Amino acid sequence: MTNRIHIFDTTLRDGEQSPGAALTVDEKLEIAKQLGLHGCKIAIMGRRKEFIEKALEVLRSLNISAVGFSGDVRSEEDTQRIVALTVEQYGKLDTLVNSAA
Repeated sequence: MTNRIHIFDTTLRDGEQSPGAALTVDEKLEIAKQLGLHGCKIAIMGRRKEFIEKALEVLRSLNISAVGFSGDVRSEEDTQRIVALTVEQYGKLDTLVNSAA
């Protein structure tokens, strides 16, 4: 089995957000919801506990397998920790969607 990570990023390659490309919290949740409804297990990372809790509540109400972790995508240590926790929880990580502001 080959380990693969697919990355879908809403930012430009230089790390700057394109004008008008910022996603709202609801739009980010909709991405997770649609992936979950299509059979994906969801792991959410964020700095805001209230967003994580709201997202988990919505996803789980739809019987979507979801876990949430506190962390900052700007921190290499946090991102490595969250990837490790996701793999521990689900056994692998296939797709990563980055929608950090």
